[in-house]
Amino acid sequence: MSDDRNVPAPPRTIWALAGASDAAANDQYYGRVVRFLAVGLLNTAFGYALFAAIYAISRTHRAAIVLATVGGVVFNFVSTSRLVFASSSISRLLPFIAGYVLVMAVNVALVDIGVILAISPFAGQAIALPIVAAMAFFINDRFVFRRAQ
Repeated sequence: MSDDRNVPAPPRTIWALAGASDAAANDQYYGRVVRFLAVGLLNTAFGYALFAAIYAISRTHRAAIVLATVGGVVFNFVSTSRLVFASSSISRLLPFIAGYVLVMAVNVALVDIGVILAISPFAGQAIALPIVAAMAFFINDRFVFRRAQ
């Protein structure tokens, strides 16, 4: 027979699983997630439109991903830092860029896998979006804007 008195209760919400520890933290975390998703729709539409335009001209998905990412970073930094994390500190720009370089590398790898599986780069990018968006939130929330919260 085991002694279960010292075993913590399982998390009751998804927010607790994600690292929020109490009701106030849950509300703050939930607010950031909702704002990130809303701002992310705008950022995604901008980035995907830029990707599609560059791909239509260049016909190379790698160049289109890189150029669309570079083109969207400043727009995304301003919208994400101010509207999601309530930060206006330019000092967060370099960590933000580093996070996006990592996200971009994963994005390219995912679309490459899709291309190998005979999925068009347009569809591959659409499939990769939720994965890279979740990754971007985690990086921004846990590393880039941690001090600004």
